[in-house]
Amino acid sequence: MPARPCNLARCRSRCGPGERTGARRGGFLADGVLSLLVLGLVLGAGLPTLAWTVRMQRTLERRQLALLTVANTLDAQTALPAAALAGEETLELPLDDQVRAELPEAALVRRVTATDRPGERRVVVALRWRDFQGTTPQEVALTGWVLP
Repeated sequence: MPARPCNLARCRSRCGPGERTGARRGGFLADGVLSLLVLGLVLGAGLPTLAWTVRMQRTLERRQLALLTVANTLDAQTALPAAALAGEETLELPLDDQVRAELPEAALVRRVTATDRPGERRVVVALRWRDFQGTTPQEVALTGWVLP
């Protein structure tokens, strides 16, 4: 006896899931389009956020390197005797090649000024660099005093 074609009204109650003929056609297409739309929205919002996060991380790493460089230089400058630091001068100090490679357009400057007390000197060490193209230059400065 040949198999009879499945009637849709009877198929819902008697036929197995593999024998349904037209009840769910195109359902996966709608699911796929919806999931692609959600994926597009997530990527549209997530990629700029990820780029901003990477940029902020890079800025913080550069700032930390600059702060450590300035702190080390200030320690070396304040260890000098007060007589070695002439009054009222600005001097550009040499930078390590690694620091120069990490901080574009970097310049390390030492400013010495006299204070109210005789023989005492105020030493300011500043490191200035350009973080990203089109942004204002960044600067880290620390101050120390040399007593007579």
